[in-house]
Amino acid sequence: MSYNLKTLGQFSIDQVLDMHAEWEMGAADKKATFCIENLAYEVNRSSQRYGVFSASILCFACGLVGEYFLLQQSPNDSPKKAHFNLYGKLFDEEILFTKDHIMPKSKGGSDNILNYRTMCLRCNMAKADNELLVTPLDILSARQVKEQLKLAGIARTNTSYNKMSNQLDWLVDQVNKIRDIK
Repeated sequence: MSYNLKTLGQFSIDQVLDMHAEWEMGAADKKATFCIENLAYEVNRSSQRYGVFSASILCFACGLVGEYFLLQQSPNDSPKKAHFNLYGKLFDEEILFTKDHIMPKSKGGSDNILNYRTMCLRCNMAKADNELLVTPLDILSARQVKEQLKLAGIARTNTSYNKMSNQLDWLVDQVNKIRDIK
């Protein structure tokens, strides 16, 4: 799928999320500079997307795992500015990740970190301005999703893997509680 973005470089999940964490902790400026092939690009560390992706690199709807960030420019960007986009792979296709509004803005939802969750672009477009409460993740076992994380090359010692593993265990517990209520 083409997103009409110019790719400048690829970065690990930890590289980008650590950059955002430095800003959140007050240890770094809002802007960061990345040099690619002797050209400097300014990136906004404070983008809310990084906070959303820090909480989860897993698509809420389909379970696709975000595997890496690409430093990219859109056609309207200044030549010296760029931004990081999270991508996962479905077979050989790169899939862009987005921050989804849990409560759609068209239905009164806000642009607030508490109203966001990670979703791949395909699922976000299919969801449109509807609310999504039950997902295919409710059907997957944590073991299946953890296997996908391993296939994506995210090592067990990796901070992102451990965080995601804990989130998946919590999700399975929540789904089981909901099933017990029904």
